[in-house]
Amino acid sequence: IGGHGDLFFTQEELNAILAEVQGAGWQAGIHALGDRAVEETQNAIAAALNGQPNT
Repeated sequence: IGGHGDLFFTQEELNAILAEVQGAGWQAGIHALGDRAVEETQNAIAAALNGQPNT
């Protein structure tokens, strides 16, 4: 049971979206349900914040 689901964005797309959001100085509102979605969201947030201050 479990172990799969439907993701709206690929990891690469989500990374690009969050990098653009971070670069614009905006905050992102994200809904992630399930282990895989949460993990990919965390990965994208970490990539977007890499080397940038959290202000």
